[in-house]
Parts: sequence; C-alpha cells; structure tokens
Amino acid sequence: MTTPRIDGCGNRRTSFVAFLSFAGITSLLFVWPAYSHAVELHPGDIVVAGFTALSTPGPVNRGIVRIDPATGERTIISDDAHGAGPPLSFPQGITLSPDGSIFVADPDYPAVFRVDPATGDRTIVGSGSPLDTPYGIKQVGNRLLVADAAYNGVISLDPVTGVLTPFSKPGVVGSGGINSFIEPVALLQSGNDVLVANFGRSVGITRVDLATGNRSTLSGFAVGTGRTLSQLTDLAFDLTGNLLEKVSGRCQNRARRR
Repeated sequence: MTTPRIDGCGNRRTSFVAFLSFAGITSLLFVWPAYSHAVELHPGDIVVAGFTALSTPGPVNRGIVRIDPATGERTIISDDAHGAGPPLSFPQGITLSPDGSIFVADPDYPAVFRVDPATGDRTIVGSGSPLDTPYGIKQVGNRLLVADAAYNGVISLDPVTGVLTPFSKPGVVGSGGINSFIEPVALLQSGNDVLVANFGRSVGITRVDLATGNRSTLSGFAVGTGRTLSQLTDLAFDLTGNLLEKVSGRCQNRARRR
C-alpha cells in the first residue's frame, strides 16, 4: 500500500506538523524559517522536525531544529549540513528519550533515526519489516511506539537492539475491530493507554491498551456525536485535560478527559 505524504492541514507532500512534549511543554509547530547553528538543549526547549531553509525562497534541508521558547530563536540541531550519518529524507514524528536523544520517524526510508542533540549525528535505529510508512512516534518506557500509516498498525521498537515487533494491529496483535486503524499517523500517551490519530476517513481516535495492544474507539464512527472525524494529523491535551485533535488544519475540542 502506498501512503501519500500528509501535512498538518491534510495536504499532500508538505512538511508535517511535528509533535513533541518536552519538560512539560507540548507544541505543534511548522518549520519554515532561517537558522543559525549552535547545539545545546535546555529544559523547556521545543524541538521540531521539518524542512529548513537558509533563505525564503531557497534550497531546503531536512532537519531537526531547536526553538528557544523565551526568545523564539531557532537553531539547527541536525540537517543535511550539520551532523554525520544518513541524511533525513522526510522527517515526521519526533520524540525525546529520558537521556536526551531525539528519535525521528522518516517514512521515506522507511526508518527511525536517533539524533544526538550535542553533535547532530544521525543513526538509524530501526528499519525493515514490519516498518513501512512510519509517521507518529512516542517514547513509552524503554520502547518506542511507531504509528505506521501503510502498515495500518502500531509497531514497538527497541532503540537499543533495533528489534521491531507488532504492538497492535488488526488480525495480528490485540483485539478490536478490523478497521480500528486506517492510516494511523500520530500517538499520544494517556495513562495506561496510547491514543492513536487516524488519517483515514471516519475512523477517528483509537485507544490502545499499553499492556495488551487491545483496541477500542475513543471517538469516531458510531462513537460520540458531532462532526465526522477525517484526516486527523495530531493529538494533544489542553491544560484542563481536554483532548484536542488536529483535523485538516484545525484543532477540534472533543471534550474528552484523561
């Protein structure tokens, strides 16, 4: 199955909105500006994945950028010109590990990269079957959970060994409806569950039990009232615990709480 590139507004072949929660700050940002180079992460910094440009218009690099939330200053951590290792091709989901390593899902390879924030060096830590078109990624305990749009499931990755294991997929792992995933693209941990945003029409948000991989619909077809959910691209909780999902470039408050 071939899955097109999807941006944060539901458009195709444009930079995806990168999601990261770091030191208590959750951010949804596009990356389109110019940057200077220095590499040092501080508590509260925002880290985003996307395309960087030295000028607008101008040639673009695929990279990871640090943003100082106090000043708005942008600093390249890693891109085509900064850091060694395989270049990123189409960086999408991003998450931080407790040791500060940055993990990035890149559906073009397809692969999951580790980026050293101090040097910008890039290492592939996960590739091969069943990884197909990884978009969303989230560190949960010692493992990385990856939402794979073409695999139509969630994959567990051990970042130390590189072992990839199906975590939740209809007909393979976990109970739940056969259509509980259609192009899953984003993940958000909620207590003992992980919530998965589906780009596929009408599926909405799938709740997955972290212990079993069992699936149920949190909000979507036949569950909940309101507008039909389609082309979801990201998820976040607001400060009061309401769940927000990004739908075709807009955030809709579904009034769901953790």
